[in-house]
Amino acid sequence: MQEVVAIGEPKPIAKSAKRKKEIDISPPDGGEVSAKSLVAGTEQAAAPAHDAIETEMMTLGAVCVFFGGDRPLNPSTLYRGVRAGQYPPPVLLGPNNPRWLRKECRQALERLVKERNKYSSSRWLRQTEPEAA
Repeated sequence: MQEVVAIGEPKPIAKSAKRKKEIDISPPDGGEVSAKSLVAGTEQAAAPAHDAIETEMMTLGAVCVFFGGDRPLNPSTLYRGVRAGQYPPPVLLGPNNPRWLRKECRQALERLVKERNKYSSSRWLRQTEPEAA
């Protein structure tokens, strides 16, 4: 027998609905969690977040978005730029598994912006002729 629910009233939640399990990472003694305790039982401190971001490896799709923004580069364009020295070469983790270091991509983008700033004043800005009096 089905339960009739009026419009606007919330539906009852079924008892068998799956719920997300929460992971408890607190130590059994109730103490504080430190970076040292999270590193798989070792006594090494975790690396600073900045270093982790700089050595992060990016996939082909992520690199195309990184250089292309809201209109990602086509992978063929990226590889053509790698051959021309415009973009950094990938690190091959396997035969079909290229990755790029975020640090190298950021440096290449900064270099592209510097080159643009060096030459853009004459090419992209409209040149107006002085008006004759």
